[in-house]
Amino acid sequence: LVLATLEYRDGIFNQWFKDILDSEKSGENAILALFYGLDDWFNNKVPELSPFRGCFFINTAAEYSVTDSLIRQYCRSHKQAIRALIKNKISLFIENPEDVSSLTNMIFMLKEGAIVSALVEGNKNAGKACIPAVTRILALKIN
Repeated sequence: LVLATLEYRDGIFNQWFKDILDSEKSGENAILALFYGLDDWFNNKVPELSPFRGCFFINTAAEYSVTDSLIRQYCRSHKQAIRALIKNKISLFIENPEDVSSLTNMIFMLKEGAIVSALVEGNKNAGKACIPAVTRILALKIN
């Protein structure tokens, strides 16, 4: 039952996430749109994901301490898929594979941190709060 629920949520979340990234033509704007999308989610403006209760996959993984369980593997797979979507957008404006990987990790970790902050601290502005840092990171374009 837990795996079926993970699969269901995975489909809904991934489609929402992909739609946000695809809503912008440029890779840079897609990354910024991601954080505006998080703001919508945190503030219950995304009906298919509401009400906001944090990341379903983080919450579920925390309940299963066995790291190689099917449930933890599924949660890890979900995170890898989200990371890949981010990486695809970043590779539209960064050519060097090492820089793509580095920037992907930075953006992914900011996204994850915003989700945790929104839940644990009740900071519903955590998505928008990341935008100045994201803008600066994107401006660097890594070297």
